[in-house]
Amino acid sequence: MAKKSNSVKSRAIAVVVVGLLVIGITIWKTYPRPSKRLLIDPSSAKFMHCPECMTESRCVPNSLDKECIHCGSEKGQVPTAESIKGSQTKSAYGKLVAFVLPEMVFLIAAFYYMVRPAAETGEEKFRYTRCPNCSQKLRYREAQIDNVGACSKCKRAFRFPEGVPFEIILDGGDPNAKPIEDEEDEE
Repeated sequence: MAKKSNSVKSRAIAVVVVGLLVIGITIWKTYPRPSKRLLIDPSSAKFMHCPECMTESRCVPNSLDKECIHCGSEKGQVPTAESIKGSQTKSAYGKLVAFVLPEMVFLIAAFYYMVRPAAETGEEKFRYTRCPNCSQKLRYREAQIDNVGACSKCKRAFRFPEGVPFEIILDGGDPNAKPIEDEEDEE
């Protein structure tokens, strides 16, 4: 059991590390960077804006190197030919979110798949009996033997007996006979 637990733990850690690496690369590739298409020669600029607070004003060539009057940023003003107000309709982070969000969902699903409780190995064994009240055929798990249950037809409570392992025995058939498998009709 300890080997299996360590194996699951190491696989889960590997999935998380690889997932975070993929998400990190995606963020690095899709992180918004300043657009170079709006940057132009200061002498032909009509507008200028602060790169910090994005406040835009009419271009005055003498004030391009001065600090922003709104936020106090000392980076200077950025000259542009077109207004940035019209070009900022979409979020700069939209592409980043569109790629990173599904990757995060996939990472969480993969992590859950790795650490979820393991299903029981082997087939579940069933027993068969008849209801003592209405004679309805009932199927129940071997784990339910000696537990109280109710008939699905008459709803009467009774204790599940040892029962028989095959339904065919319940109907009076040969206990050594192989169970009949469903055959599909060929058309």
